[in-house]
Amino acid sequence: YGYSWPGESCKGGNYTFCYFLSFFSLPEADLLQLFEENGWNRNEKGRLVDQEGNKFHFVILSEKNNSLVEIPALLLRNQLNEIGIDMEIEWKPFEEIFKRMNNGEYEAIFMYMSAESSPDRIYSFWHSPTSDTSLNYWNYKNERIDRLIEELRANFDMQDRYPIYSQILREFAADPPGVFLFYQYLYLLHSKQFNIKIPNPYAMYETIHQWEISEN
Repeated sequence: YGYSWPGESCKGGNYTFCYFLSFFSLPEADLLQLFEENGWNRNEKGRLVDQEGNKFHFVILSEKNNSLVEIPALLLRNQLNEIGIDMEIEWKPFEEIFKRMNNGEYEAIFMYMSAESSPDRIYSFWHSPTSDTSLNYWNYKNERIDRLIEELRANFDMQDRYPIYSQILREFAADPPGVFLFYQYLYLLHSKQFNIKIPNPYAMYETIHQWEISEN
């Protein structure tokens, strides 16, 4: 969607995105075979149905009047429709989506998240909920992920953190918390008056103490 790339793996060794799940693309024929193995087949109209003839149908919550999710959600619906899956979109204000997330009142949610490699950020979203302040609204629980995240937070050496990130990726691949579809490019514009070093665009102010004003 727009200026983005598929959420299939970490790019260029940059661990900014490494807490996202590494997915693998499947050809349509292989994908349909997976459905068949689980009791879903295409009927004469090309729709996926079970043995009783029930259509593969689900409702997804998406934020109303937010182009960041609105357009990709429509694209996703069209793509799923092409392989026989009926996806219904329920457009709601974010406040209602947030309330329903907290209460677990949904089948699926289409949303976007900021990609940061901060161990505290990862802890907030993916560690088993431990308090009311947790951002793990989907109640994802994985004891191995919990242990790795806690190990990550206790380690301040980036070189030592890399293999932990990799282990988290492997665990996510085996027990996915969600489907990560794509990453959007982020463009940062600044005046030529400033000499700015931004190694991580999703945490640009981490280097603000290194910003310099050019004399020219």
